[in-house]
Amino acid sequence: MNSFRGRLYSRLPITIQKFGDYLRSDEVRRLRKPVIAGYHEVQPSDDSPECICGFHRHESFENHSISGLNLVFLWNALEGVRDSTLFRVFQSASRIASCFTGVRVAICPVQSRDLKKLQGATVVLHKNSGLSNSAIRRLRQSSNVVLTDYVDGEHSLYLDHEVDGFICCSATEYQWMQSHLNNRQKAYLVPHAPDDRLVGLAGSLKLDDFHCGYFGARENCLFSRELRSLELIDIVETRAVHEDTKFLDQKWVEDLRQTQFQFIARPSAQVWPGRFKPFTKGFLSAAMNQLVIGARFDAENRYWLGDDYPFLVEEENLSSAIAAIDFAKQSWKHGELDLAQATMERLRRVACPVQNALDYRDAFIHMSR
Repeated sequence: MNSFRGRLYSRLPITIQKFGDYLRSDEVRRLRKPVIAGYHEVQPSDDSPECICGFHRHESFENHSISGLNLVFLWNALEGVRDSTLFRVFQSASRIASCFTGVRVAICPVQSRDLKKLQGATVVLHKNSGLSNSAIRRLRQSSNVVLTDYVDGEHSLYLDHEVDGFICCSATEYQWMQSHLNNRQKAYLVPHAPDDRLVGLAGSLKLDDFHCGYFGARENCLFSRELRSLELIDIVETRAVHEDTKFLDQKWVEDLRQTQFQFIARPSAQVWPGRFKPFTKGFLSAAMNQLVIGARFDAENRYWLGDDYPFLVEEENLSSAIAAIDFAKQSWKHGELDLAQATMERLRRVACPVQNALDYRDAFIHMSR
């Protein structure tokens, strides 16, 4: 959805928006559909999350510590959120509903009038919700606990002051929050889980041709143009996520499956105090039995991979990026991958869908204390 057009449309008076529905324009219907849908409960899926790491084979969700929880994910249907941030709402809601049958889970656009009816719920605001101070206060005055999950958005001073707590998908954000909480607030780390539709594509690493790729928005890749022109990495623009959250581009998937190393180093200018980037691509690589080339200057990469991980861009310059890729290629050629594989195996447990469900459970227990 076009973010700019969506924002313009959302600012129109409701009467004009409704009149627009009668025009039967595909564009109008597309913009209005999620708003008209309003509050809707998420039904449990027949497929419970499957363990991919081996540590949760016999994990039971028969834990009544969050039974009775009324959980509502709020998102801005006209803001144009896509990709991993969209899954942070819909995949998380579906997973919690499927794992914890005693929890009532719903999704609601912030434009819906149903927002004013929420009472006694734990409300999770998605990034760029656009809610005003007064709207958040009204939610809290109606006995709702209001949490926010910025995903990779920039923290807002007014929002940070108003909410009751924070669900952090970035480890560096969680660390930063410890010195920014007021006396009534809490924070909990729920690492960003990879896309469930891709987790099942995991294969085994084979010592054939070295293949390093970057999957995502080109501007998020460090030295994308230079590394691509040198034929050191393949740049594959994200095409896996569609607005209905079900579509998968098969060529994109096949390119991903043929990749042994994902290049996940990003420009440092994209991160600053109050704005963080989760380790999503790293967790997807771990789930798919791939290795990564990260960046030592990236605190999030360093937190999850550790200082001893062998394939890191040491400094934010092109020669360092080239050296990291070349070292990964030589290590691949000689089969010297034990340390990197051990690291990614550890992260595979963090990326496990079952662990993600348990992380959410523990977060809501923590918030209720």
